[in-house]
Amino acid sequence: MTWVLRIVGGVGTVGIGAWGLYVCYGILQEWLGTTLAIIGIVVLPVGLVVAPFYEGIVNGNWVVVLILYGGSIGTSVLFAIASKIDDQN
Repeated sequence: MTWVLRIVGGVGTVGIGAWGLYVCYGILQEWLGTTLAIIGIVVLPVGLVVAPFYEGIVNGNWVVVLILYGGSIGTSVLFAIASKIDDQN
């Protein structure tokens, strides 16, 4: 049972992370241009954290923040449940 939760949590984490990287790169590219967006992701990845909030504040699109951070919380809960089940066994 716990392996199912861990697999779903892992796939969810990877999926949300890949989608978040793609979306945040698009936001940074629109805001800074292609060259600075690539440099910003490689050299200073804090732009990936700031980009969803920038999108929410400037454009009013809070869906990116909700999916990225809400999904991360959801997958963390799956891992925590799997750990609690393992501790009880």
